[in-house]
Amino acid sequence: MYSKKRTVIFLLMAALLVSLLCSCGGSDDQSTKPQKETTTVSLDSLVSTPEDEGVDSGILEMAKDGELAPVQIKVGAFVMNTHDLMGDADYEDTSQNPYFEFESGALRLYYDDHASGKPIHTITYLGDSYGMTIGFTKPESIISTLGEPESEGEASAEELYFMPLTLNGVQRITYQAGKNKLSFFFQSDKLIATVLSNR
Repeated sequence: MYSKKRTVIFLLMAALLVSLLCSCGGSDDQSTKPQKETTTVSLDSLVSTPEDEGVDSGILEMAKDGELAPVQIKVGAFVMNTHDLMGDADYEDTSQNPYFEFESGALRLYYDDHASGKPIHTITYLGDSYGMTIGFTKPESIISTLGEPESEGEASAEELYFMPLTLNGVQRITYQAGKNKLSFFFQSDKLIATVLSNR
């Protein structure tokens, strides 16, 4: 009888030990895991600042030809419908500024709506363009390569029509490239957008 009680106690202790080991997931020390915290982090702290790779001096020639690299559609191109474009697009048709939109607004192709087609007159891009890194390239990098711009200054609300948010203190530098105008927009001296337009 004494050995039966001992066996039952031993089995209960073994079961308790097994359940404790299973509940901790085999980890050595649960107390060292950090607790989840909600913090606000600036973009600058999330990414390292690479050196500018240098601005390509052929940019103005590309812009003159209607190219805003890496976009595959040129300013002046006729687009019949969204199937002519690169992948699926959101279609926004307003009376003044109809456009095709890609990547949640990162790329917009503005066009004139004619029966004969939709000629693209403006490309707005919120990504890396012409080999320049969004969020890093500075105005002086562009000016040192392309020379003095045709115009520069603080961008007006009308010039920032393509931005998803209202921004203050955005600087703009603009170059004439043949019939086209190439504009670079900067917030806190960092590239945030590139616009190529024949208007």
